Amino acid sequence: MAVKSLRSRDPSALSDFEQEARILSGLSDPNLVRVVGACLGQGDPAAMVCQYGEAAQDMHHFLQDHVAETTGGGGGGAG
Repeated sequence: MAVKSLRSRDPSALSDFEQEARILSGLSDPNLVRVVGACLGQGDPAAMVCQYGEAAQDMHHFLQDHVAETTGGGGGGAG
Protein backbone atom coordinates (compact mmCIF):
# COMPACT_ATOMS: atom_id res chain seq x y z
CA MET A 1 0.00 0.00 0.00
CA ALA A 2 1.02 3.57 -0.56
CA VAL A 3 -0.54 6.90 0.38
CA LYS A 4 -0.17 9.88 -1.90
CA SER A 5 -1.05 13.15 -0.24
CA LEU A 6 -1.43 16.73 -1.41
CA ARG A 7 0.14 19.34 0.84
CA SER A 8 -0.90 22.35 -1.21
CA ARG A 9 -4.14 24.18 -0.44
CA ASP A 10 -4.16 25.73 -3.91
CA PRO A 11 -7.60 25.16 -5.52
CA SER A 12 -6.00 24.35 -8.88
CA ALA A 13 -3.71 21.72 -7.33
CA LEU A 14 -6.67 20.20 -5.46
CA SER A 15 -8.69 20.06 -8.68
CA ASP A 16 -5.82 18.31 -10.47
CA PHE A 17 -5.43 15.86 -7.57
CA GLU A 18 -9.16 15.05 -7.61
CA GLN A 19 -9.06 14.51 -11.37
CA GLU A 20 -6.04 12.19 -11.01
CA ALA A 21 -7.84 10.16 -8.32
CA ARG A 22 -10.95 9.83 -10.48
CA ILE A 23 -9.02 8.82 -13.59
CA LEU A 24 -6.80 6.30 -11.78
CA SER A 25 -9.76 4.77 -9.96
CA GLY A 26 -11.33 3.95 -13.33
CA LEU A 27 -8.24 2.27 -14.79
CA SER A 28 -7.32 -1.37 -14.54
CA ASP A 29 -3.89 -2.29 -15.85
CA PRO A 30 -1.22 -4.53 -14.34
CA ASN A 31 1.37 -1.79 -14.93
CA LEU A 32 -0.47 0.84 -12.87
CA VAL A 33 -1.33 1.20 -9.22
CA ARG A 34 -4.91 0.54 -8.17
CA VAL A 35 -6.63 3.29 -6.20
CA VAL A 36 -8.25 1.76 -3.12
CA GLY A 37 -9.74 4.99 -1.80
CA ALA A 38 -9.38 8.74 -1.60
CA CYS A 39 -10.01 11.46 0.96
CA LEU A 40 -11.09 14.62 -0.85
CA GLY A 41 -13.34 16.29 1.74
CA GLN A 42 -13.42 19.98 2.59
CA GLY A 43 -10.89 20.89 5.24
CA ASP A 44 -9.25 17.46 5.22
CA PRO A 45 -5.85 16.86 3.64
CA ALA A 46 -6.34 15.32 0.19
CA ALA A 47 -4.98 11.78 0.00
CA MET A 48 -5.14 8.69 -2.21
CA VAL A 49 -4.58 5.16 -0.95
CA CYS A 50 -3.09 2.95 -3.66
CA GLN A 51 -2.24 -0.73 -3.91
CA TYR A 52 0.62 -1.80 -6.10
CA GLY A 53 0.04 -4.82 -8.35
CA GLU A 54 2.64 -7.52 -8.87
CA ALA A 55 3.78 -6.05 -12.18
CA ALA A 56 3.35 -2.38 -11.28
CA GLN A 57 6.33 -0.28 -12.14
CA ASP A 58 7.58 3.13 -11.20
CA MET A 59 5.62 5.76 -13.18
CA HIS A 60 8.88 7.44 -14.16
CA HIS A 61 10.09 4.25 -15.86
CA PHE A 62 6.65 3.64 -17.41
CA LEU A 63 6.65 7.10 -18.97
CA GLN A 64 10.28 6.79 -20.11
CA ASP A 65 9.46 3.56 -21.92
CA HIS A 66 6.38 4.98 -23.61
CA VAL A 67 7.95 8.30 -24.56
CA ALA A 68 10.86 6.40 -26.12
CA GLU A 69 8.37 4.27 -28.09
CA THR A 70 6.41 7.25 -29.42
CA THR A 71 9.41 9.43 -30.25
CA GLY A 72 11.56 6.63 -31.65
CA GLY A 73 14.33 7.52 -29.23
CA GLY A 74 16.29 5.13 -27.11
CA GLY A 75 17.18 5.61 -23.51
CA GLY A 76 14.02 4.30 -21.91
CA GLY A 77 13.55 0.92 -20.41
CA ALA A 78 15.03 -1.43 -17.91
CA GLY A 79 17.74 -0.04 -15.86
